[in-house]
Amino acid sequence: MGAFIDNESSDPSLSPYSHAAGYTKCERTDLVACSDLRPNVMKIAGVKYNIPETNQYTDYKKMILEIKPDIVSVATQPEQRAEVVIFAANNGAKAIYAEKAMSASQDECYEMADACIKNNVAFNLGTNRRYDSGFNSMANFIKKGSLGKLKTLVAYCTGSLFNMGSHNFDLLLKLNNESKVTSVTADLTEFIWDSKSKELKADPTGQGVIEFENEVKAYAFNISKATKWDAICENGVVSAIDNGGHFIVRTKNKKYLLDFEKTSSTLNLIYDLVASIDNSKPYLGGIEVSVKSTEIIFGFIQSHLTRSKVRFPFTPLEIKLNRNFKPRIPRYNR
Repeated sequence: MGAFIDNESSDPSLSPYSHAAGYTKCERTDLVACSDLRPNVMKIAGVKYNIPETNQYTDYKKMILEIKPDIVSVATQPEQRAEVVIFAANNGAKAIYAEKAMSASQDECYEMADACIKNNVAFNLGTNRRYDSGFNSMANFIKKGSLGKLKTLVAYCTGSLFNMGSHNFDLLLKLNNESKVTSVTADLTEFIWDSKSKELKADPTGQGVIEFENEVKAYAFNISKATKWDAICENGVVSAIDNGGHFIVRTKNKKYLLDFEKTSSTLNLIYDLVASIDNSKPYLGGIEVSVKSTEIIFGFIQSHLTRSKVRFPFTPLEIKLNRNFKPRIPRYNR
């Protein structure tokens, strides 16, 4: 997801892609302030998005208290996410758009959810395939039962657990009509674990199996060459290929493309938050689905650590992501 101001997509079909570009494009929102620990980064953002220096803050708390924004975007790394979200929810924000992964620990995830629910704050996570018009067409096609009952979901993706796993797990939930997870089993690699501090020192990769209450099974594979999702039904398969660029339906007798109008997933997410302010609840996302996908992440980690199947609901072990890396250098300074 385009969390960084220099990460706007050059693909017109994806634009606007970043948070800032989305708010600028949406006719219902104005980008009025920003916060970063690096004034030089904010200065360039201010020029790009017409944010005056008086509204550029190195202290996010001061920004929230003085500007009193309706929507707060939190595009930090997961290790810092909970603190900012909880403060915003407790101090007047009506809606929050947070980058994925939701949090660095499962306890933090629950604390974020409690703050949003207590203060009636709408929350959407930047798992953008949930808001993508093509994936919505795929989900609706499955839900209609056009190919009979859904049996199996398979995700073939690159990327790490907290990053791409957030996208994958949220999408699998959506494609399976938000059915409850009953168990997960996972085997992870690049797993750097500090048993003394109970901290993950890197974002792992790997693969696993998710079982759902409706008896659907989902398989998540980490591969290096392609990004693809298969929904295997009784009477055929619908697949998302080219990272969701095309959606193919295959039955015994024919093969055809799903029709859909491509729109910006970032803009759709923002419209969903605006609608939540108007009508009290997001239609496409929400805090509940964000918590569910985050529970799968920590279920995968717990399964790997215990070398066992983790049955939901489960009591989480003490696990926290803490990579201690330096802030990312924007492309224009490289």
